[in-house]
Amino acid sequence: MTLGLLQLLCIRHLLTGYLMCLFHHTDFVPSSAGTSLGFLLLFNTVIGQHFSRYRAIASGIASSGYTIGGLVFPPLFQVLFDEYGLRGGLLLCGAIASHALGGALFYRLPPGANNYFPSTMNGTSTKNGGTRETKAENLRRVISYAEEMNHSTLDVNSGRKKLGDQDIQQNLRGSRCFLNRTIQSLSDNNMPSEKTNMLDSKFKSNERQSFKITLPSFFRLPMFYMIALSYTQILFNMSTYLTVIVDFATDRGVSKWNAVLLIAIYGVADVASRFGSGWISDKKCIKRSAMMSLHFLLWAVSYFMLASTTHYTFQVVSAITAGWSNGATSMLVPILVMELVDAQQFSLCFGFVTLIIVLPFSVRPVMIGFFRDTMGDYQGMFTLLGVCLSISALLWMWVLVRERRQEQDLQKSNKVIA
Repeated sequence: MTLGLLQLLCIRHLLTGYLMCLFHHTDFVPSSAGTSLGFLLLFNTVIGQHFSRYRAIASGIASSGYTIGGLVFPPLFQVLFDEYGLRGGLLLCGAIASHALGGALFYRLPPGANNYFPSTMNGTSTKNGGTRETKAENLRRVISYAEEMNHSTLDVNSGRKKLGDQDIQQNLRGSRCFLNRTIQSLSDNNMPSEKTNMLDSKFKSNERQSFKITLPSFFRLPMFYMIALSYTQILFNMSTYLTVIVDFATDRGVSKWNAVLLIAIYGVADVASRFGSGWISDKKCIKRSAMMSLHFLLWAVSYFMLASTTHYTFQVVSAITAGWSNGATSMLVPILVMELVDAQQFSLCFGFVTLIIVLPFSVRPVMIGFFRDTMGDYQGMFTLLGVCLSISALLWMWVLVRERRQEQDLQKSNKVIA
């Protein structure tokens, strides 16, 4: 499915430029370009199928193409349009885009590809789309299963003879050994698929009674809306900054070329962050929720600095901080979705995440026009965006605290059973 869509994307993008050379009607171009941009999100599915350990680094490298392309292709396309005209330049643009067709044609699923992503967050995905909220619930299910097994043994033996103390101790030791082995497997983030299938088969009857499956089930998860809100804020802040920063800097007395240089600085910091912060996240040096909270806070500080100072040096520091925060948070969003749902629902879930961001973007031109035409300056706008980023930082900090408490509860449960 993914392979066919990738091939369709490349062929459709090539036909866009070709048909523009044949026809004067441009109705086909917006729909074709918009559909192709939507298909570009499938590279996140490919990353999830091929990478498990260095998934954040792979996502950062793949998504850095947006920034690199934004720095390289505009002058290249301008040269093509000046040399060959509009239709000739569009044909060459389609030919350049068709080079991705080779990669799509040779793409194959990795050997032994799983139907689910290994989960390390609050929700542990199951193959049928259901989601267990915490590992503590798995622990309680194991305990209930062991108790039922122990009671069933007592019921069978009670009809035959009365158990002695030695038999009872032997049953308890057997149940405790079973619990310890199962808890150790549940605590392992890299649990093999064989162990997963074994546990799923043992608790299959209990799972059917414990929760109901609804499709799409991720709409019932609060973390889905948290990720969607964060992704909306990331893209909204990035596009707003790139739209108004030149005008904002020139109003503060900065020369035109120095103001344009802020965009390049922002892009370089964005690319560097996608490589560096991805490596930090994959090495488990810091939790992903902590990464989101920290960079949202840094992003807010950069906007407060931008709104309160007029010196060009502080504007450069703000551009570096905002670019780094944008790259660090945007490349984590697909990873968070992978850890929230299984592989079968990832494309649908991430598609809804990107669909939600369309609604706030309809307000962006009105907001920019209000602060520019009515207020006369973008200072209040950057202050407002900084406040919203601070709220998001607090929300992700709450997610981090919640994860810590769940881990502590699981450790206490392990100690009690041991």
